[in-house]
Amino acid sequence: MHEWSIAEGIIDSVLSFASEKNVKEIKEIMVAVGEISQLDIGIIDEAIKLLSKGTVLENTVIHYKVEPAVFTCRKCGSEWSFTSMKEQLENEVDVKIKDTGGEEDLPLHYLPGLIYIYMQCPSCGSRDFEIKSGFGVKISKIVAVVDK
Repeated sequence: MHEWSIAEGIIDSVLSFASEKNVKEIKEIMVAVGEISQLDIGIIDEAIKLLSKGTVLENTVIHYKVEPAVFTCRKCGSEWSFTSMKEQLENEVDVKIKDTGGEEDLPLHYLPGLIYIYMQCPSCGSRDFEIKSGFGVKISKIVAVVDK
């Protein structure tokens, strides 16, 4: 469950921001989660709540937004979504990783950068494409009370 390490990264980033800006309380944060990573937001949320006890994040309202993944082919200009290719990837990728609960995940769940190995343009077959959105985890908004 690498969602816990991602939660730790989110907490570390927000606490660093809070320290730099002399923040007394974090009211709200918005976390954008890229679709490619296929992260379990429930696990991330649980981890953040447990790991933030005793910090300025303890009573923070956390919002999550899954950012849809969109790709553009550099060769033919075609654009497609991860959703449109996910079933094909699940059927074609013969390497699966079992999590601690015994469920199988695509390797993309652990290494989203592998998308360049497993995916190709559905129109021309090129592997030269750009990820326009839906990659990574970002803190897109922080609402804080600053101590003056």
